[in-house]
Amino acid sequence: MSDPLGGGDGGAYVRTVKLADGGSIAKIYRMGPDHYRAEGFFEGESFGSIEASPTKPYAAGNLNGMITALSSKGEVASWIAKVRPTGPHRETLADGKTVVQVTELGDERYRAVLVGKDGRTLATMEVDGERRFMSAIKVGSLWAVLETDGSGTSHVAR
Repeated sequence: MSDPLGGGDGGAYVRTVKLADGGSIAKIYRMGPDHYRAEGFFEGESFGSIEASPTKPYAAGNLNGMITALSSKGEVASWIAKVRPTGPHRETLADGKTVVQVTELGDERYRAVLVGKDGRTLATMEVDGERRFMSAIKVGSLWAVLETDGSGTSHVAR
């Protein structure tokens, strides 16, 4: 277990962020250059952490529909995901102009391609049920997350 005050291998405490459910918080720690960890707490109890680093610049977690995303620059976003399609599908994301096309690559393996209104590919995410359960990306102020059931969610950070 990491040291909640950020000593030892727990990194240097940066700040605390209130999460979308109104009752949870995330404590943000700087682990090194372009490497951050967010540890979630509800009523003083940790419910998990996510890390973003130079090799994995975006990370996300899902706690009963509350999505928390983190970048390797220490940016944090949190939102409550709405009911969303699973499996292969196409939908417009939270910014109203970016479209995601989700395709199935195999059992619990999906790829999501984000396309701008001009038809240009903005980003690609992939998940599989063995190594990567969630994939996250940030394009401008738009955060997007893909999960192993093919569902996706997005949020515009304000």
